[in-house]
Amino acid sequence: TGPQSVWIFSTRNFLRAYPMLTEIGDKGVGVGVASCFTEFHNVACPHGFIYLSNKGVVSISLLPSHINTQLSWPLRKVPLKATPHKVLYHADSKSYIVVASTMKRVEVPEEEDEPPPPEENPFEQDEDALRHKWHEKEATLAPRFELRIMAPNTWEVYDTFECDQFEDILSVKVVHLKVDGKGIVPFLAVGTGYAAGEDIPVKGRVLIFEILRSSFEFANQLNKPKLRLVHALQIKGVASVIAEIQGFLLTCVGPKLIVYHFQNGKDLVGTAFFDAQVYIASISVAKCWIMMGDLYKGVYFLRWREEGKQLILLGKDFDRLEVFSTDYLIDQQQLGLLVSDSYKNLQIFSYVPQEQSIQQTNQLTACASFHVGSQVNSLIRVPLGTSTYSVALESARRHDKDMERKDKEEQEKRIKEEKENSIQLQMQLKKEAGDRSKKSTAEAAKECAYATLFGTLDGGLGYLRPVDEYVYRKLDAVQKVMVAGLPHLAGLNPRAFRTSKTRVQMSQETKRNILDGVLLWKYPYLDRAMQTEIAQSVGSTPDQLMNVLNEMDHSLHYF
Repeated sequence: TGPQSVWIFSTRNFLRAYPMLTEIGDKGVGVGVASCFTEFHNVACPHGFIYLSNKGVVSISLLPSHINTQLSWPLRKVPLKATPHKVLYHADSKSYIVVASTMKRVEVPEEEDEPPPPEENPFEQDEDALRHKWHEKEATLAPRFELRIMAPNTWEVYDTFECDQFEDILSVKVVHLKVDGKGIVPFLAVGTGYAAGEDIPVKGRVLIFEILRSSFEFANQLNKPKLRLVHALQIKGVASVIAEIQGFLLTCVGPKLIVYHFQNGKDLVGTAFFDAQVYIASISVAKCWIMMGDLYKGVYFLRWREEGKQLILLGKDFDRLEVFSTDYLIDQQQLGLLVSDSYKNLQIFSYVPQEQSIQQTNQLTACASFHVGSQVNSLIRVPLGTSTYSVALESARRHDKDMERKDKEEQEKRIKEEKENSIQLQMQLKKEAGDRSKKSTAEAAKECAYATLFGTLDGGLGYLRPVDEYVYRKLDAVQKVMVAGLPHLAGLNPRAFRTSKTRVQMSQETKRNILDGVLLWKYPYLDRAMQTEIAQSVGSTPDQLMNVLNEMDHSLHYF
């Protein structure tokens, strides 16, 4: 129990630790942090638990029986009887939007140029041949996509929308669009594409749904959300990616980015467009900034200007980069462009107009690169809980501040002995001390804003988060000592492995500004003597380094 409560399970001779997050009551009121905890067993709550929070709230609960606690994360399997493709949470209706497909029989049209088969006497064919032809005719199956609204706890299906034959759902997004006379209205935008073969031209649709909540009370059907198709736009191509920006709908159709206005809540009208080079694989939006990832031609950074309905190109990467996914890495007022490529790297770019050369006036500046070792296919930006991180940051700085204070006292004593009667020098020292105190206060108030979770194609999960410059320098020094002083698997070099790897020559120098968390998290498992030796070599203590690592990990406890 305490501010960071943890459940510990012992299964198959392994200890599993799961953090217990602060609970929220039915009315949105926090019940607080668990201060005491014990078992509770009666008829209504068999083999349950009871705990008291620091706010005086008593909670009685049970551990769910359908949760598997034998893995690193608690796992629950939900049978869908279909193949899931995308899952999206809809906050307004408090439900999940699931894109799934099931194999269904389809009718394939016969080719006109194919000659008709010769007539055969059915009496001359044996029964096995007739049965084989019948099963071969029935075996024409294809995936049929559908959109489902499901309950968050019971996973009950509220409503479904089935797509046409050979129509695949490629993107789904909850968007807030401007509607004349109504302001900003939430909708569900779906991008589809038809893939019926090489001989048929590719086409797609943009579907706009409105999620309605029933106002009638039925038995077991109280306030269930329903899907209502508001508008369907036919396009020449597939709607691969969908996003929103300031009340407008962004749709990527091949290499073209189109901005739509939902006029009168009935029709999608194109207002602006931008042409990339090959194929837009990913798109990310933050306020009026748009980042696009081309499948073969790198990253584009655009700005949307609503006044003139314009898309302005601010910068791009001129190297040949096969982009898988894109997102932003936000640290207060700093904006980084995070990109994952086909070479299993994560790269961070920035838009710095004053550093652009004359030859390439729109080139993005490469800030950092990191070799993950797996292809990153998904990036999600989540806010950080940084209150405890700031406390750990201040405790880590306390050692250096003590040393600075001692140096300052010695310097003031020497200056006082040399120039005791100099009033002007005393005023200057006071001014410098005030500036230093203001600076330290501003640094203490600075907290990280967002982290970026990423998922790989081989089933791995990880995250990338910004850290304070002071923490970066300390941990970078620890990382260098651990690379040189610790034995590694098969004698391999972790620093060389994390270096960005490409098959083409890059126009910008590769920079290493990302720490290796896999290597740093080996520090808590070292013996005390080794921890002390590494900490002393970087001018710190083992407790300070452990506090920084632990609080950085706790700031991302979402699961």
